[in-house]
Amino acid sequence: MDSCSGLRLLIVGPYPPPYGGVASHLVTLVPGLKARGAEDIAIVSVGSRNEVSAIEGATIYRFDVRSHVSRLASLRGWRSLYAAAATLGGARLGARRVIGEAIKALLIDEVAARHRSNVASFYQSDISFSMMPCAELWSGRCGLVLTVFGELYDSPQLVRDSRDLMRRMCERPSAVASSSKHCARSFESVGVTRDIEAVYYGVDLDRLGAPHLREPYRAEMGLAPDEVFLVYMGRFNEEMGLGRLLEIAPRILDATRSAKLLLAGAKGPLSESAAVFAARHPGRVMILNDVPFALQPSIYAAADVVLAPTHDQHACMGMSIKEAMAASRPVIGSHAGGIPEAIVDGETGVLVPLDDSKHIDAAGLQAAILSLAGDASLRQRMGRAGRARAERMFTMDRTIDRMATLFMGAMPDP
Repeated sequence: MDSCSGLRLLIVGPYPPPYGGVASHLVTLVPGLKARGAEDIAIVSVGSRNEVSAIEGATIYRFDVRSHVSRLASLRGWRSLYAAAATLGGARLGARRVIGEAIKALLIDEVAARHRSNVASFYQSDISFSMMPCAELWSGRCGLVLTVFGELYDSPQLVRDSRDLMRRMCERPSAVASSSKHCARSFESVGVTRDIEAVYYGVDLDRLGAPHLREPYRAEMGLAPDEVFLVYMGRFNEEMGLGRLLEIAPRILDATRSAKLLLAGAKGPLSESAAVFAARHPGRVMILNDVPFALQPSIYAAADVVLAPTHDQHACMGMSIKEAMAASRPVIGSHAGGIPEAIVDGETGVLVPLDDSKHIDAAGLQAAILSLAGDASLRQRMGRAGRARAERMFTMDRTIDRMATLFMGAMPDP
């Protein structure tokens, strides 16, 4: 266990959980760092409201950037605006975006000063341009760590327009990490030559390995012992593959009368389509939006197969995949992005290739689901192999230890 004595960490990234890899990662990272001796942890998240709250071990600051424009008129605001113009002005972001990043830098700087932070960890480069003016304001007083994901696939136009900025962003921190080798390698395409370390985000094996939750939750969901429970856990959008799943689901339900489908996760553009589909299949298709973090172990325990039909290459790996493996559940996922770094095809689940449209192949997905739905012994064998792989590669302690090492290495000398 790496010691975090003296660490006063500022985290800048999406919050709260359970939706999204960063948010889920922070749920375990924060208490893990505190247990290793971190003195103080603060989290800054940009959204639609201003509030300060607390979780175990950290203070969370949520800011609506638009409501703080007037603060640029202060001396501190002018300093932030100057730093943003100096570090971002030539990046073809546009004046409005530069001003927005100046406001973010101002707010982040104030939180860092209040907490006497000595390391700042920024998550996702295309929403962390404020790291550059912050670095200018701090002049080495606060160490920097950057974690990158699938930005080059999520925001290709922005990245192409900001190639030089992306390179400079990856050069500035003491360490750059990514949650998969696939996403780490992707930054080579914009000329990043420094080493980006793959740090797999671990999951809480004890919390998710809870077989005793299976029967009570299946009873609550009205599942008979012989019914096969298919679970999709992710945002209700096209990128996560929900559209393709809705396309083939009627054929799955017709072919396997014992199958029931749960669509769980954060609301999104496909929420209405999912609701219409569920209404057409009462009793066989269920929807759970905004699933409480505490309910996830019960859902995975009740599941028979977990579906991760993500399209294109943007997925670094997927927290739901590792959570399902920790719960000893087989996963059907796309052979895309960093997903093959988690799922071993034919051993812990099934990898289905993408079609010419860069979506998961419909026929392949359907065949994989029907195959697992009809073979309980195969599901159990894959589930056990998935659990063993999670124990080897995706433990929470392993992730926290590595991140702790990166943070301590970024601490400036007193």
